[in-house]
Amino acid sequence: MGRGNKNAFENSIEIDGKYVGLTFSAIHFIKNHPKCGRLHGHDYTVRIRATGQIDESGMVIDFFNLEEPMRKILSSLDHKILVPKGCAVYQGDNVSFDTIDGRITVPKSSTYLIDVDETTAERLSSHLLSLLLNEICLDAKRIRQMEIDVLESEGRIGNARIIL
Repeated sequence: MGRGNKNAFENSIEIDGKYVGLTFSAIHFIKNHPKCGRLHGHDYTVRIRATGQIDESGMVIDFFNLEEPMRKILSSLDHKILVPKGCAVYQGDNVSFDTIDGRITVPKSSTYLIDVDETTAERLSSHLLSLLLNEICLDAKRIRQMEIDVLESEGRIGNARIIL
């Protein structure tokens, strides 16, 4: 194998959602932003990276153990209006929120209320990473770092990273 102790190497896996279907479509807005304060949508793509030591099976982590939980998470956001919880006003089965164009009221079932201050790609990546970490069981002695990228369009990427 050449130089070095095989246990000294750190390895990574990356799952590119563009090729494995880790995508969702959603509408959002960014409060008080002159352009993005209006409702508008994106076809988001999610990438996942895990960095750490290889286990006895030769893997950092099985791709499937990250892909399936993320698919489940993304299905709850797909074709929804992403609304920061702090902006939402509940009225029975409806939710109202303010954009730069005024107050909008929609059925609660059309929304995904998200515990962030803004629904930017950066905040979405942190939110998704937190949800993923709650869904999976990691060997913290082997997995050192997890990352999520949220692409709101090609070349426009928000990232969240956690050192475990």
